[in-house]
Amino acid sequence: MHTAIAALPPFHPRVIQASYKPLTAAFVPRYVQALNQDTSLPKSKLTVEALARSVLKRTLRLLVEHQGVVPVSEALSYLMLGTAKQPITDTQGKTACRLLELVMECSELIVTNCEGNTFSLHPEWSQRFCERYEKKEASILAMTAHWDSPAPPL
Repeated sequence: MHTAIAALPPFHPRVIQASYKPLTAAFVPRYVQALNQDTSLPKSKLTVEALARSVLKRTLRLLVEHQGVVPVSEALSYLMLGTAKQPITDTQGKTACRLLELVMECSELIVTNCEGNTFSLHPEWSQRFCERYEKKEASILAMTAHWDSPAPPL
């Protein structure tokens, strides 16, 4: 029996999960450095590394929730409050906007549309996410290909 790997969009939770650890390992140190160098951001209660991880996780969660195209206004509220349903202050909005800008500068993970009112995964990251997912799924299929075959006699 031959099983095919289901083609999933780059913002699907399983595709994102397949790339989460390597993405975090590559992204967080650069983001931490950028946060430390940026004097316009207010001091956070979180450590700089925890803030970087939180921003990355929330950005990815928004991409999944919105099927790849996220309204910036909703993202700003979500980054600051953990919910997109509450209004934020001007100061919070500026801080969240800068945090998103740093994501774009440090990793080029996301890109905005021409008007700047939505963002999505950068096409290169989309391709990388899908390739990593397919590779991971292929290795799982290879390991389990003969699990139901009778074991050879001892």
